[in-house]
This record gives sequence, structure tokens and C-alpha cells, in this order.
Amino acid sequence: MKKYNYKNIQTSNLTTSSSLTVKQMRIIDQNAMNYGIPVEIMMENAGKAIAVHVFQKFPNLEEKNITCISGWGNNGGGVISATRHL
Repeated sequence: MKKYNYKNIQTSNLTTSSSLTVKQMRIIDQNAMNYGIPVEIMMENAGKAIAVHVFQKFPNLEEKNITCISGWGNNGGGVISATRHL
């Protein structure tokens, strides 16, 4: 697997509570792809971030059954990744 140097990627001052428009997110995705980050890596990172957030919000989920539902949109891969991490 190819190694990526994420330290050189500039990020904005967005916080976890910030929201983005669809246009802003498309620009971010395109910039990441321009840096050579594959879509699969972005989906995996998104899924892991979702799982971390869920465990922080609900710390007693260990050994619980969790149901994840994904629609037909572009976020399905992130949901599948999050489900694996949960």
C-alpha cells in the first residue's frame, strides 16, 4: 500500500461543529484527490472519524449491537467503513 504524507496538507480552521456546503465539500474532496489521496482512503478516514465520534458520545457501546443504515447517496462507503470500526 502506498504511504501518504498527510503532514504537508494544509487544512482550514474548521472545528468538528462546523458545517460545510456541498460545494465546499466537493472542493475539499477534489483538493485531496489532487494531492494524490485516493477516494477509498478518504472514505476509510471518514468512517473511522464517525466511529470515534460515536464512541466518544456513547462510551458504553462495547459489546452492544449497533445498526447502521446507509442510503443510495455518495456517503454509503463512509457508513460501511464506520460500521466496520464500530
